Amino acid sequence: MGMRSVRNLASLTLIALTGCNGACAGNSNRDFPLSVGFTPIEPCVASFPPATATDPHPEAVNIVQGPSSGGYNSAHGAAYVHAPLTDVYAALQFPAVSRIHGTDSTEVTMNVEPEFPISFQIVYTASGLGGAVTVHWTIVYRGGYLDQTPGAEVVGFRYQRTTGTDNVEIQDGSLVAEEVEPGAVTALQFVCHLKATGTGLPDVEGTVQDWFNDISASVHGQPIP
Repeated sequence: MGMRSVRNLASLTLIALTGCNGACAGNSNRDFPLSVGFTPIEPCVASFPPATATDPHPEAVNIVQGPSSGGYNSAHGAAYVHAPLTDVYAALQFPAVSRIHGTDSTEVTMNVEPEFPISFQIVYTASGLGGAVTVHWTIVYRGGYLDQTPGAEVVGFRYQRTTGTDNVEIQDGSLVAEEVEPGAVTALQFVCHLKATGTGLPDVEGTVQDWFNDISASVHGQPIP
């Protein structure tokens, strides 16, 4: 998910667990083929923030509802950050920048897919009903350069929920980043999908917002929210 969405994951979990009656839904696995690499899930349909009187590339994100045909909620975002692409690439190597907010605990394992320049997984746990029921799921993250042509470099990043409790069935996302002002401004395009008990479009829109916030904080040397 990304972010505001999962600031609400604690409440999401409580809603999800209300119907569990002490036992959650089953577990399931979803294949994340190596062949898709870290290419974007789909083209981003969001427009970039419009220029202002003082800034042709304002540091902000524009979020819109994305297309959906699989029973999930979808949000797309387009943004600028005032930092070079190399800083964005460095930020994406830190799991905290792309983690889901609002869960009880996370367990990070680095370099789970050595085929890719960036790879890690995060196991998330959230509980409700006084700790009587627990939801857990694993997201695998991968990234690297989609294009390393000098002066036209493009970074890609992608994540997918691969296994865990069915209350969080789909939680996938991708990002494409490239410079629009050499050494100064990077454009970001986000795609996020979410299908989880008790969630809706505002949650996955929050995912995009939180992901942008975390990247922005990281590239500016600020604490990640």
